[in-house]
Amino acid sequence: QAKGGTYVPPENGGSVTVIEKDPMLSFYNLQDSETNIWVPPVAPAKFKLNLLPPGAGAFLSIRPRDLLADGIKKGILASLEPSVKDSLDATLKAVGLESSDVQQILIGYYAPVADGGMPQQVYRVELSSAQPLTYLRNVWRNPKTEKVEEKEILTNGSNAYLLEKPLAETTEVESFCVGPVNLIKEAVSMGSGEAPLLAPVEKLWNSSSSKYDLSVIFTPAFSFGDGRAILSRYPPRLESILRTQIGNDTRAVALKMHFEESWYTELQLVGASDQEAGRTMANLQ
Repeated sequence: QAKGGTYVPPENGGSVTVIEKDPMLSFYNLQDSETNIWVPPVAPAKFKLNLLPPGAGAFLSIRPRDLLADGIKKGILASLEPSVKDSLDATLKAVGLESSDVQQILIGYYAPVADGGMPQQVYRVELSSAQPLTYLRNVWRNPKTEKVEEKEILTNGSNAYLLEKPLAETTEVESFCVGPVNLIKEAVSMGSGEAPLLAPVEKLWNSSSSKYDLSVIFTPAFSFGDGRAILSRYPPRLESILRTQIGNDTRAVALKMHFEESWYTELQLVGASDQEAGRTMANLQ
């Protein structure tokens, strides 16, 4: 107790015990962060954007090996929505690998070829361990080598593969990108750099981490526009809920989930200005 800055002993005459060291100190995790107002369950580690073409309206990051190797995480994933597990299986099929081989997949969603169609998808894959290019060529059904500008890519029908390293027989592949040929060729034009992002999306990307089990960043303009076909696979009520929750002035949204020890969920919204914070809170309550 204190009055005017002076300590006053308890009036009931009880004794005061001084604790030299907090017994809970070993459970604390202190972290200095300029972007987070509380300690997240994973360390900040922005997911890599190199190899991806510019112009994505949404990103989905997922860690197949961790999610499907852990029984509890696998059960939680299945309980979220059956189509989530189906989408993960379809993603692994698209990259041609087993879940144990893939540490992380970052999916970029792009404008559809035709109005109202499903967005085009490009997959950026981080492998659990380096794999010989000769092995991956066989997995990818022996794609052809094609030169684009000064870079070589692999093409197989309508899809193409882009690697960070040169296409040599001795190459050990740690990461690669696969998607429609036209988009992969656009990625080549970026060189080794990362595609530019819209300012609101970049703000959320700067506080992202590839270590979350599941995370997504999107713009409402894309979700209700070019990417609307994704929502069509879910009950119509979902779109109504999204519009209500994020409001009309939200420029970008990030949702992060981690299932280790406890189920951690974080929602971040970027509004048109800081003055929109009150309105955003009202929408969420």
